[in-house]
Amino acid sequence: MKRTKFRRIGVVEASLTLSLILIAAMEIQSIPVNAGIARPSAPAVRVADKGDKGSDFLVSKIEISPRWHSLNPCEEKQFGVNVKNSLGKTIKDPKVSWESTNPNVAKVDENGLVVGVNPGYTFIRALDGSVKSNVVSVFVREKGTRRC
Repeated sequence: MKRTKFRRIGVVEASLTLSLILIAAMEIQSIPVNAGIARPSAPAVRVADKGDKGSDFLVSKIEISPRWHSLNPCEEKQFGVNVKNSLGKTIKDPKVSWESTNPNVAKVDENGLVVGVNPGYTFIRALDGSVKSNVVSVFVREKGTRRC
């Protein structure tokens, strides 16, 4: 069996090689090279960060809080969202859309206000383009069931 010889490379050469690999991966996924370093496998959407004079960054993470909640029918709960860009900075005043997997159990409006409708379970999620948040479970209790 023939042994393969590997040559030693310096730190600068290794760093340059890694940079070229990242640039190639970003170009394959149609991510502008000057948009900042993002994980190549992460879904990304371009947004303007108001705190950075209009610079473009990639939304990389959306988190909803609280992580779960239980409601009575007709009761309301405001959910919050924390959106971070590809550099890990929080984006102020993000524009996300909200969805409920079962609007017959709980509805969510464009501001993240959840209203219990009928007893059961549903899941709430926030979206910004192709980036989706964690899924939050909402339980609407049977106690005190009434129509809104």
